[in-house]
Amino acid sequence: MTVEMIVGSELDTGLIECWHAIRDSNPALESPFFCPEYTLAVAGARNDVFIGIMREAGRIIGFFPFQRTAQGIGKPVGGLLTDYQGAIVLPDAEWSAAELLRGCGLKTWEFNHLIASQNAFQPHFQRMEKSHVITLDNGFDAYVEEMRKHGHRNIHELFRKQRKFVREHGGFDFELCCDDGQALRKVFEWKSAQCRRTGTVDYFNFNWTRDMVGKIHHTRTPRFSGLLTVLSHHGQVIAAHFGMRAGNVLHYWFPVYGQAYSDWSPGKMLLLKMCEQGVTQGLTRIDLGKGEDVYKRGFANDGVALAEGGVYGSSAQAQAIRIQRQLANSIADSRLRKAVRESPAFARIRPPLRFLRRAIGSASNWIRVVAAYKT
Repeated sequence: MTVEMIVGSELDTGLIECWHAIRDSNPALESPFFCPEYTLAVAGARNDVFIGIMREAGRIIGFFPFQRTAQGIGKPVGGLLTDYQGAIVLPDAEWSAAELLRGCGLKTWEFNHLIASQNAFQPHFQRMEKSHVITLDNGFDAYVEEMRKHGHRNIHELFRKQRKFVREHGGFDFELCCDDGQALRKVFEWKSAQCRRTGTVDYFNFNWTRDMVGKIHHTRTPRFSGLLTVLSHHGQVIAAHFGMRAGNVLHYWFPVYGQAYSDWSPGKMLLLKMCEQGVTQGLTRIDLGKGEDVYKRGFANDGVALAEGGVYGSSAQAQAIRIQRQLANSIADSRLRKAVRESPAFARIRPPLRFLRRAIGSASNWIRVVAAYKT
């Protein structure tokens, strides 16, 4: 196998069509994250996106999009925002992860949402999880009945809340595909506020993230499109979601809701309406991503195996990164960490720890602002 590396923005029409043909041949690549349009959107917002073109006997057998530092450290294209990772490769192609990295000039490539069906990466798996999926192949009513039979009361509780909301406040409006830029800005605003409340990384604090999402929102092709969905009451947005659609698959990406309506579970109400109306628009799968969120377990009736790990070269820098990652995973998986987090003492110190994490995050943001101003 040979690998030719190009800058992400150099992906031309011919290569895009070849990419789509390879993706269509492999059912494991149905996620919108594996579409060339996603990589192009990231490449349009960042200058560190590259694509490895994999060839066997002159024939293109796959594409490998990634981000790379000047030191040759690689990560998935889109970084932490990418919920499905891997190479876009023909299902019968023979290749190795080490050979792919050498061809791309990478010392390391770490992943945390890699599809477990990619055999070439299996020797490098360290942890396994799953992405929660809603399967709607038999229609919405069949899905609701299936969930009832398996003891999931979440959906019927939402139906009850919807009826009560209508009785007490009147109906609400639902728009599966919304073009309103103001509604998209509401997604940015509410998601940033949520990240600040929970002490997590505020993705929309970075210009490239907003630029990328904006590009995806304006992308409308038969194979790929951004999808902004809105639930409103008397003209006021109470919940919204921005995701990506590829064919019959929707990836559930950035859900938000107004805190004033939190008692009514507006985010879950929106997701339920997306299931109901999405079926009429040809959706058969809604991928909720991995994670232990209660709503994901309450809605999902299927799953996709995902792996976390990394491919590391023989350089001292690559081996140092590997040891650091293994140590972090050992601590994360340790019984001691679990015991500490479940102890009453940890519950008492959690608020000051959260405050400290937010303070550090705020300081880091100011440092980035000052550095950007100076340059």
